[in-house]
Parts: sequence; C-alpha cells; structure tokens
Amino acid sequence: MLLLNSENGALLQVLDMLNLSSWYRDWLGSPNQALRVIIGVNLWQFVGYAMIIYLAGLQGISPEVNEAAKIDGAGYWKTVRYITLPLLLPAIRINVITNLIGSLAVFDVISALTDGGPGYATESMSIFIMRNSFNGHTGYATAVAVILFAVILIPVSVALWLMNRADHEA
Repeated sequence: MLLLNSENGALLQVLDMLNLSSWYRDWLGSPNQALRVIIGVNLWQFVGYAMIIYLAGLQGISPEVNEAAKIDGAGYWKTVRYITLPLLLPAIRINVITNLIGSLAVFDVISALTDGGPGYATESMSIFIMRNSFNGHTGYATAVAVILFAVILIPVSVALWLMNRADHEA
C-alpha cells in the first residue's frame, strides 16, 4: 500500500524523480489495474517460497546420477527430461498444491490493498465470505465456504491424481 498510494506512494515518487510521472496511474483505483497489481503482489509473495523448494529439490539430486547420464551419452535436455524432472516431482507436487490452494483462497493481499474494490473487481470468494459473515449472513457465508472448499478440493485432487499416475508410470 505504501508503494502504490496514489498521492504520496514510493512508486509515484520514484517516477517523479525520473521525470516519468506521466506513466503513473491510480493502480488500485482502476478495476483492471487493481487486479493486475493483486496478481503481481501475489506472485512476488510466493515466488521465493517456490524457488526455495525447487532449490532444495535440485540440491537433493545426487551429482553421480547426472554424471552417469552423461557417461551413458545423454545430452543436457535428455538429462533434464528423464532425470532431473522426475527427481523433482516431489518439489513440483508441493508447489502445485500450495499454489493452487493459495491462489484460490487468496485473502490477505486483497484485504490489505483493495478490500475487494474498486467496486467488486478484486473480490475473491474469501473476501466475499468474510463480508457476508460480518454482515449478519453467517449461514450464507458458511455455505459459500463449503463451496470454496469444494472448489479448492477438486483441482487439488485432480493434480494429486495426475502426479501419482505420473509417478507410477515412471
């Protein structure tokens, strides 16, 4: 919020110093721009976490495995496809599941930046549930929460099923 404030935000000040203040928009006041900002902040928030998991997965791959592939005549791309990616499947599985859940149930970024606005342009199901529960529609909010659970459960179950199937085929 401190970066994107339309009156004295850090981004506006940097653009002013660079004489590029005409590039500045009310990032959180426009429905299209606000949604892009929410997506960008969400990416910024979780990319580091995903990279740490991938880095841990890559460090867990024994150098001897890659060396054996090289001795057997496998090139770089075959090594990546047939050795590195299959050995990274646990890390990929963790990232897919956590990112599916996080993106479908996003609450904190939207609540902090736009509270679902402008209008309802950035409202997620989580914000909708919160609004209804605090406006005296607790039963309705609970029903929507159960639907959100199903909306999250279905893609996560499909992703797990596909990844388990890929494990058994390999």
